[in-house]
Amino acid sequence: MKAKIGLFGFGTVGQGFYDILSGMNGTAPGQIVRICVRDRFKTRPLPPENFIFEPSEILDDPEITHIVEVIDRPLPSGKTAALF
Repeated sequence: MKAKIGLFGFGTVGQGFYDILSGMNGTAPGQIVRICVRDRFKTRPLPPENFIFEPSEILDDPEITHIVEVIDRPLPSGKTAALF
């Protein structure tokens, strides 16, 4: 079973992580199923419907098996929701 990944952040590192997994033509060990970002108005290379803005949509999703946090103002583990 492939990992279902919730991604916090889609800047340089987040987008790079997404590009690497997406470019593996189905052989990646996981799939990013949700991407949570702060700024809903920022122009991004993916369609707006690929993004969510509420951390709870990742944190409370029982289908997500892994969380990757690549944000520029991190807090101690477990405090991500306070950033949004």
